[in-house]
Amino acid sequence: MDEFQKQLIETTVEKTAGAAYEDLAKPTMNALGTVASLPIRSIRVLCRKWEKWIVSGEENLKKTDELIQKKLEMIPDNLISEPEPYIAIPTLQQLTYCIDNKFLREMYANLLVQSIKKDSKENAHPAFVEIIKQLTPFEARFLFESDMSNIYVPLIDVDETERIEESDSFSRHNLVRNVCIPLFNCDIDKVPLCIENLERLKIIEILDSCALGEDAEYEKIESLDFIQDLIKVQKAKNTTIVYCRKVYTFTTFGKLFMKTCVQEE
Repeated sequence: MDEFQKQLIETTVEKTAGAAYEDLAKPTMNALGTVASLPIRSIRVLCRKWEKWIVSGEENLKKTDELIQKKLEMIPDNLISEPEPYIAIPTLQQLTYCIDNKFLREMYANLLVQSIKKDSKENAHPAFVEIIKQLTPFEARFLFESDMSNIYVPLIDVDETERIEESDSFSRHNLVRNVCIPLFNCDIDKVPLCIENLERLKIIEILDSCALGEDAEYEKIESLDFIQDLIKVQKAKNTTIVYCRKVYTFTTFGKLFMKTCVQEE
């Protein structure tokens, strides 16, 4: 890391630290010595973690500085440039909040590094900061563990149908949507909400009318304990279970997000 790179990082962190202090730290620091200025006395107990963040804010900024410098070590000097403030400032602010979470931390750090590199600055979309802010640690890990070589990923919905009394008609309603098998050990019941949020953020697109030709890929999902336990409950009600097979794929915007914030070069 040469002197130019160090100065660039230190200047960016310094500017961000100032902005973060004015927006967040200054009012809270004034309240650390006394609870008189707080809305209610119990707020100090409820917000103890926030107080800790303020106390250790400088340490988090130092950790952020070290993380970015490490990522820039392998980048040639001629590709280093000052990042745009509309990317650097909000990214660094958010990075200090989640410095202890591996996956969110890496997303913000990768985004900042891409905004510093001359040959990838255009990929650093300002919306990416807001997207990462709306991801849980589980969802961030889900993306890191995703295999981008798979164009289409199998999903299933599970519905139940029930015959309407004294009628030839059937009622049908959904039991669970968007179940797939992540590429890491986790609680499967977290997956449907993860998929729904990624679709909401336009990172992925769910194709309800498309399905893979390989039955085995869907049978793996249908045999999950999470699904089978759900079915056992419904069978007791004398209903019929229907699987809806489909896929999801990454959008063009989602692929750029993955390239910029997730995939290591």
